[in-house]
Amino acid sequence: MRRESFSWRVLIEALEESIPVYEEGSSVASLGTLRKFREKAASLMVEKAGEVKVLLDEGVGPGGMAEAILTKFKPKIVLGLDCSVKMLKQACQRLEDLGVKFYPVRGVFEYPPLRPQTIDLAVFSFSLRDALNIKQTLSEANNTLKSNGLILILDIGKPKSRLLRALYGFYWLAVAPLIVKLKLRIKGRNPWKRIYSTYQRLPVNSQLKQIVSENFKILTFKEYYLGCVVIALASKSAS
Repeated sequence: MRRESFSWRVLIEALEESIPVYEEGSSVASLGTLRKFREKAASLMVEKAGEVKVLLDEGVGPGGMAEAILTKFKPKIVLGLDCSVKMLKQACQRLEDLGVKFYPVRGVFEYPPLRPQTIDLAVFSFSLRDALNIKQTLSEANNTLKSNGLILILDIGKPKSRLLRALYGFYWLAVAPLIVKLKLRIKGRNPWKRIYSTYQRLPVNSQLKQIVSENFKILTFKEYYLGCVVIALASKSAS
């Protein structure tokens, strides 16, 4: 798929095609590290966060990251933002028995239908790369946060080394879709082929760090597996 052909319509189609096997396929594509990094990011957030009454999971999908966070602590309210109604329904089903008020919100990162300064913690778990405009997305996230609110980002990374970027890009272009297809016996279109287009549009990790710092005070920015995974935690400066 050409980079210029990427759109929310294409993204929604890919996400909804993956729903029946989303969690299993994502785990296979991550070589079994998905849960590990969700838990690592959630633990890091717990170390730094104070009282969190309202949590916003941006790109909530079927609710996997929200579930990981809820095993660490329970905010009073969880908002799940997603462009897919079907994904929001999956999240509702997954989170309804965890003793938290969950409110699904349909929308896109660049134009979230949320009031300013209402969120204590905004989370992007393997979803920021789906933003059509990362700078605008982070600016809007900043607007929704309360004073001294936090933002947590967990995503695939784009290493500084050109060789590593090329190898990792090839992994998402060909290897990950193939192993998911073989493991899950996917017939027809393979939604995991769409990840490569989002990887192409990612800034390198150093650029991502700079973009985050334009709106937030960075508390932690960690790279794992030679920069192939990043976790960032940052706070909104008091106005």
